Amino acid sequence: MKSTKDETILFVVFFESAQDVSEIVEKLEMVKFSFGLYLVRSTLTQSKLYHAIKHAIQPEVLFVGKLKDDPKFKGMEPGTLKWIRSK
Repeated sequence: MKSTKDETILFVVFFESAQDVSEIVEKLEMVKFSFGLYLVRSTLTQSKLYHAIKHAIQPEVLFVGKLKDDPKFKGMEPGTLKWIRSK
């Protein structure tokens, strides 16, 4: 499935990187779930999001996956549920 210009898709992202990730996290408006685990809403395709993160932080480990629905979770960073419900 390709993202259209107006379609926003929810992704789960996991990475491990020795570099400072704050710039890409802020640029993509990622929300931290737990150590290395983030959610992001984006109009980018999965491939473009993957490559944007890959080129920005050169991670040792990287996973980007589309979510069909909002995730169910427990014990994640404060404010995560509020962020999911606000969009």
